[in-house]
Amino acid sequence: MLPWGSSTEPTFAIDGLIGASNATGTHADTSYLTPPLSQPLPSVPFTEAGDSAWKALQPGAVNFGLEVPVGNAYNALNVGRMGVIKKASPATNLADSWLAGGLLTDYVNQCNARLNQFDNTYAYTFRSVWWFGGGSDGANLPDANAYLANLGTMHDQLIAAFGAQLVLIPYLPNLLLVGAFPFVQIVRDATLAYKVSRPTTVRIFNLDSQALEDDRHYPSSAMIYGGEGPPTGGGGVYTLAAVDDGTHITLTNTGAAGNAAPGSTVGFPTGTPTSIALSHMVGGALGALNTFSATTASYVQPAASANVTVAVADSSLFSSIALGSSIYAGDVPVLNAIRSI
Repeated sequence: MLPWGSSTEPTFAIDGLIGASNATGTHADTSYLTPPLSQPLPSVPFTEAGDSAWKALQPGAVNFGLEVPVGNAYNALNVGRMGVIKKASPATNLADSWLAGGLLTDYVNQCNARLNQFDNTYAYTFRSVWWFGGGSDGANLPDANAYLANLGTMHDQLIAAFGAQLVLIPYLPNLLLVGAFPFVQIVRDATLAYKVSRPTTVRIFNLDSQALEDDRHYPSSAMIYGGEGPPTGGGGVYTLAAVDDGTHITLTNTGAAGNAAPGSTVGFPTGTPTSIALSHMVGGALGALNTFSATTASYVQPAASANVTVAVADSSLFSSIALGSSIYAGDVPVLNAIRSI
């Protein structure tokens, strides 16, 4: 019997976390954490590369990743049981390391070994994989240009291993990464394009409002925020007034608490270019966010109940929902992306 409950527990939703140094939590210091994040969480099974068995979710001795804030926040919601399988490898990218280099194959094998320990004891579905990488694919133009196709290859391999229901949740690279990876805009655009190509089996998470250390790594506070939120940054809550053309939509400012002040410029990072994720609030709730696109220019926040035309990378997914639907302009932590599945 595994250590976190009886075989009569509800079905577990298994989630994966893979990626490079930010997935590892290279700059997320475990000493920063306080209870309950600093403590083992027996109700959430966790395993990472090098483990021979499951264990309670817990931060590493030195660093921690998204699994810690996501697992704790999801557990607190009391909406179901989850488990996390993690493999992170610093200084890697999708093109050369995870696909050509075999890290993805290693991860599938790691997952199968641990999932065999669930068989005949617990019911489970493999719900999603969070890909916390991509920035380093912007280091050179060939890898950046191949990123859209490579996301599809990775996703297809995961689906072949774990079923067609598996949702890929890729990180939308922060444009501040351009200091280290000059072609990160191409990678960001490819991530949004991949969402358009597979709208039902892709979600996106982002940390656009968060500062980076050394042009590439998120510190402890940003890692916690990227996992559990709550969503913030950007313009706030709107309703969809019109889909104007392929690259423009019109939004109505709801005037909700926390929205950007009327007359303020909405866009981050500061400077040029600026971009903000635009997400459908599934069921009208801020808790479940399904990113449809991102802005391609800053805009001036209108008065409450007034409209603004917003330039977006691709407006096609907005045509799939009713006018008047709730739209959020801002960050999407992993927890909120999961809840929209």
